[in-house]
Amino acid sequence: MESGFTGPKGVSDPAVRYGGPRLEIEGMAQNFNALPAQQPAAAQTPAAGDTVSVGCVACARAHFATIAGTLKEAIRFAREGGLTHPEVQTRLEAAEEEVTNVERHDWTPEKTLHSPIGEKHVIEQFFPDLRRLRQRIMTINSVDDLEHTAADAALLSTDFRLAVLELRGADTGGVPDAASKPVAGGAAAREAGCDSIENLEGQGSP
Repeated sequence: MESGFTGPKGVSDPAVRYGGPRLEIEGMAQNFNALPAQQPAAAQTPAAGDTVSVGCVACARAHFATIAGTLKEAIRFAREGGLTHPEVQTRLEAAEEEVTNVERHDWTPEKTLHSPIGEKHVIEQFFPDLRRLRQRIMTINSVDDLEHTAADAALLSTDFRLAVLELRGADTGGVPDAASKPVAGGAAAREAGCDSIENLEGQGSP
């Protein structure tokens, strides 16, 4: 009786054994090898309409003004109850937070890098002054220190506002020098300079 086992060659192509079409195994392998290799997906680039974060000069101007105003308020309480007065400590902490917001949110290296050239120049110009102001606030040990730091913060805020106005095309040539340079007993001169700046702000966009 003949065995149904036909050996390795007989089972290599079951389709032929049972009357079906021959499987072109070798041809399939050749066709598979001929398929193009899958290429890695190209890196996506931002579309033309996508926005890129930039350093916020307008935001920083508001922060500078808030720092100056907060320290000025702290002086009022410090003259009555010293540096340990709760209102003084609250305002010193608030001033530090304002500085931190500019450094870590508005003027990060990434945002500064993508800023327009004019704004980038202003940011790079004032960033060292901002850091020095933070150090001054953190090392206030007396009411006298607080008063000097508050005066410096007010002058820095004024200088920054002037720089922003110039960036927007305003003519700041008529602003008194005392508005941007600390002088002994120059409170009245600084106030006059600030009044001139208020008038100039009407020339630039808000």
